[in-house]
Amino acid sequence: MDHTYYFDGNHRMISWVIENNEIKAEQMLVHAQCYFHKVSVERSKYIALHVGIFWSIGKFIKKMATK
Repeated sequence: MDHTYYFDGNHRMISWVIENNEIKAEQMLVHAQCYFHKVSVERSKYIALHVGIFWSIGKFIKKMATK
């Protein structure tokens, strides 16, 4: 099954979308208040990439464990 992964980030929040032919999972997280405007847009996108990947791995493992 093919999955498509989109991610984005800015000074205040990160987001990601993982979709396939059947489902679409979207997540948005706000940076901790102490990091507002301290994280560059490039770093925020890098954070979104990694958090989204690890979130999806955890979700997949949890889904497989309940089967």
